[in-house]
Amino acid sequence: VLSAPKWSTTITGLKAGLTYQVVETNVPSGYKSNTTQDDVNSFVITNTLQWNMVKTDKLLAGEEESNRSYLPGAVFELYQTSNDQKVATGTSSEDTEKRGIIEWTFEGEVNLNGEYKIVETKAPDGYQINEDGWTVEFKDGIPVKFDGKEITSDDVKENGIVLILENEMLYELPSTGGPGIY
Repeated sequence: VLSAPKWSTTITGLKAGLTYQVVETNVPSGYKSNTTQDDVNSFVITNTLQWNMVKTDKLLAGEEESNRSYLPGAVFELYQTSNDQKVATGTSSEDTEKRGIIEWTFEGEVNLNGEYKIVETKAPDGYQINEDGWTVEFKDGIPVKFDGKEITSDDVKENGIVLILENEMLYELPSTGGPGIY
């Protein structure tokens, strides 16, 4: 569902000695376009689906999406489940423009394929740590499942795929009792 057919074209009749430029003018929403030179006479345009993970509060039943709060300061570790190897650490951004986006630092060259576990090691201030974590399955660096739910083209938004990692607020039960009545 998240892949498109491959295509190619050949442009002939170009005069030698001139400089030509190939520009993709209609990049699909949620994708980033990159052009590389394959050899002297060949170029490759690659469109890559963008994805982010965002840390937010947990919405209550019936609450509007616009009421969601983006939470900075959460810290995560990403583990490949097949060998329990940590491949990255991440922190939800403090930058208000980035709105809770988790910025990942990978440990070396990582090719995201297969299932991974996201472990929260520090919750945002005022929120409970998510003890269960989340699972995400990647194929060729693109998330295809999140917590067991398949990601479809309906999940691709203007800025790509956005996976939401929610936290519940800390709360304290009110004290009860007192001196009592005899």
